[in-house]
Amino acid sequence: MDRLEGTYTSRCEIPAKLLKEGQYWVTVSAAIPNVKVNFQVESVVGFWVESADDTLERNRAGVVAPELSWVIDSTGSSDSFMRS
Repeated sequence: MDRLEGTYTSRCEIPAKLLKEGQYWVTVSAAIPNVKVNFQVESVVGFWVESADDTLERNRAGVVAPELSWVIDSTGSSDSFMRS
């Protein structure tokens, strides 16, 4: 994406219940992809995520634990798989 020279502000909103409980650090960088890294500052700001409810997310592996909505539709009876 080509941009004109100037000052820009970038924002990112992390959806609720995406990250598991714990401490996180933000690294800020600017680069021209596949050309050069203009700057990179590690651990600029840190924050803690705390859960408001006691869910099973603590025992799940990984750093993300999104709450997903599932839709389950019947595709037929189990008898249809047994018939030949």
